[in-house]
Amino acid sequence: MDHIIPRDWGGSNDDENLWTLCEDCNLGKKAWESDVDAEAMRTVLAQVSAKARLREYFKLRPSQVLRKEELQIVAGIADYQRRIRELRQDEGMNIRSNYEDDELRPGDYRFIP
Repeated sequence: MDHIIPRDWGGSNDDENLWTLCEDCNLGKKAWESDVDAEAMRTVLAQVSAKARLREYFKLRPSQVLRKEELQIVAGIADYQRRIRELRQDEGMNIRSNYEDDELRPGDYRFIP
């Protein structure tokens, strides 16, 4: 069992915030979590909408490759890609996908400020 939103980031012990991960996935998630400031993530996750959470997360991690798994967790919705398109189209954020950046896998993104 693992917390979807880590306790350090404000996640709860409620069933809705728990999932089962294999060892490799759990280690990968822990590595990602350790790279992000817990206080900054509490601020990101306090945003009221998936679009706002993604906006703040991209700003928190400029020029970094953001994997689809972490973006789904931050967004809190499966259709995170639609919100990213809105950030690109409506707000003019320079968010690149694998179509514009050969280093990215499908579903991964990079924000270039």
